[in-house]
Amino acid sequence: MDMARFAAEDDPGFVAVCVELRRWIRQLDGVEGRHRGPASRQEESPPNVLEGSENSLRCR
Repeated sequence: MDMARFAAEDDPGFVAVCVELRRWIRQLDGVEGRHRGPASRQEESPPNVLEGSENSLRCR
């Protein structure tokens, strides 16, 4: 499996990946909200962490 590694949180590639992931999450949240009411949503939000073997970087 191909993996991406980033040196720091301000790495342009890491920032671009975080922005895209946040966009996908917003879109999915909007789709779920139309199919189920907000009161029925009981899942926990996933942590905002991308874990790597050497270190963990957080999307801001």
